[in-house]
Amino acid sequence: MNSWGAKFRFWKMLCLAGCEVAIFASFLSAQTSEHVPESRPLCCVGYHYPAQQSELYSQVEAFIKLSPSAPAFDDIQAIFVPSAPYIYVGSFFGRAYSAIVGRRYDRIVILGTDPTATAPAVYSGAEFVTPLGRLPSDDEAIGRLLANCPVKFERVAPRFPLPSSIEGQLPFIQYIYGKRPIVAIGLAGQTSDEARAIGHAIAEVFDDGKTLIVGAVNLSESRDSRSCEGMDKLLLDRLDCLAIDKMAVEFDQGRIQASSAAVVLAASVAAREMGANHVEVMRYANSAGIIGDGQSVVGYMAAAVGVRNDSKVCSSKALMSKTEGEYYLWIARRAISARLNVRVETGQPAVEDRGLSPDGVYLAIFSDGKLRGGVASLFPSQALPDAVANVAVSAAFNDPRFNPLSADELDKVTIKLYIMTDARRVDSPEDFDPSKDVIFVRRGSYSTMILPGELNPDLKNKDLLGRACLKAGLLSNCWRQNETSVWRFEVQEFEEKR
Repeated sequence: MNSWGAKFRFWKMLCLAGCEVAIFASFLSAQTSEHVPESRPLCCVGYHYPAQQSELYSQVEAFIKLSPSAPAFDDIQAIFVPSAPYIYVGSFFGRAYSAIVGRRYDRIVILGTDPTATAPAVYSGAEFVTPLGRLPSDDEAIGRLLANCPVKFERVAPRFPLPSSIEGQLPFIQYIYGKRPIVAIGLAGQTSDEARAIGHAIAEVFDDGKTLIVGAVNLSESRDSRSCEGMDKLLLDRLDCLAIDKMAVEFDQGRIQASSAAVVLAASVAAREMGANHVEVMRYANSAGIIGDGQSVVGYMAAAVGVRNDSKVCSSKALMSKTEGEYYLWIARRAISARLNVRVETGQPAVEDRGLSPDGVYLAIFSDGKLRGGVASLFPSQALPDAVANVAVSAAFNDPRFNPLSADELDKVTIKLYIMTDARRVDSPEDFDPSKDVIFVRRGSYSTMILPGELNPDLKNKDLLGRACLKAGLLSNCWRQNETSVWRFEVQEFEEKR
């Protein structure tokens, strides 16, 4: 039982046993106290947190009071916490919940990871009970949410317990607020669009300034801490600017991971639409640093999402220096030369690998000022040097519009590299500046890219989108249809000097 996986299985057995005891106890209670409202059985007591009331209260109090000072927010719409036993992540709970001490909320919406849910699960119709007392389910608010959300929910019968990710939040809520109505929602493998729709519905129904959203979710799980930290760093970077569009794509691609991507996306969408403009990650670590086991490493974070009037504006600063651009141009030429069995030229620029992760790479090859090949890679899943090398080879040999590049042409062509950042979905023609932004249109296997200034600058944005659709081989109005994805990127351009 040295691995995290073995320990997790052991804890699950304890949890199941605890559920059976709790269900039996709940049955006895129902027989002897008919005047008490029905409550859900406990799943995690004695496993995630202490079963004794005094011990649980003291432990929660210690986690909150021993936390460093909370970050300064004008308002907080959401917090993120892990889903694991207090003995391992109690300090994360303390950091997150300490940020809301002294703030008034009339309702708590908990979005928890629920790996058993085949559809979004809502836990209504019964109170929630822990050793610290009872909490009501806000069934009236749940009814409004279900009526406003296009995603179909499954109501979970009161005889079933909450998932551990949700139940683990209740003692902290009880310690801070006593009783507060709870909206408990379990999410697992919902699509990005479904998660965003759920987040939008939550914001629409609960945007009253009196609702807190709690996202109970772990981050990536990997075989080693280095891989875990790499994926989690990218996710935290995206959260930092509430870059939800990019998070959705990168979750789909596997570039970032979470125990439930839907929890991250739904909570982020809801918080942003309720006014949040800043994310403060108060603590990050992974299980290797917590329990000393480097196998099946899991990432954890404590974060607050809210409003700060002094919050920085997330903008696309230049991702690369000129020297770095020259380095990646050298990478591209080396990859093409190697494919042609031509001796690789020397003169590699000396740069430090900063682990850059742009939103897109476009590489174009020109001969006598005319395009000779070009290929783009959006949201590349590889390290940037590999991504640049791959698009270089594809542009030189696999662009169906041109014959493959020959060795005789190699010294005559010029390579241009476009590094794209600050990706955002285009929902209306006003969402981009054609003089500065790259526009990318995709529908199924059809796609095209429009570089800044490539088309007539006198075109209106909607006409430019129509031209882009035609260039992709689609109807000119395709950009208006839901099946078509339109993105805009800010771009840096680097060109060989030959």
